[in-house]
Amino acid sequence: MKNKATAQRYAQALFELANEKNILETVFEELSSIRGLITNSKEFFEFLNNPIVPDAQKIQTMKALFEGKVKKETMDFLTLVCIKDRENILDEMIDCFVELRNEKLGLVTAEVLSVVDFSDAQVKQLTEKIKTMTGKTPTLTFKKDASLIGGFTVRIGDTVLDGSVRRQIERLRNTLLN
Repeated sequence: MKNKATAQRYAQALFELANEKNILETVFEELSSIRGLITNSKEFFEFLNNPIVPDAQKIQTMKALFEGKVKKETMDFLTLVCIKDRENILDEMIDCFVELRNEKLGLVTAEVLSVVDFSDAQVKQLTEKIKTMTGKTPTLTFKKDASLIGGFTVRIGDTVLDGSVRRQIERLRNTLLN
């Protein structure tokens, strides 16, 4: 929980700077690429989280990887994160930055779990329902989960809408037991 508050402060500072300089989308794209590297490269993740590696070496590596490829503000942010020994929560900072950006743009991310693929009409209908419910434009990500038996679940932030057959069976079971 402590890391979330720290990550939020760093993200807020970068968000305000990027917004003020009208480079919000550029910084968002750069951070998304860096987040992808953290997620997809086990070596890079372990390097960032290794307390034995000196800050100077981490800064040098960040510069070798990103200098000239990202805005000065993004590079300064990455350097500051290393100087302050916070590189182990860089991924959380990026997640917080994305949340702030999405909030500003009126976007919301929704993860949909289902047993089968949705048709285009179903996707459109679900998008409209979420837009009506949240007042924001949803970005949907779809994943398959055979354990649902049927139906689907939607996760929007901390809210889960569960319309799965598995959940309905659990409710029926609880009702019958009580």
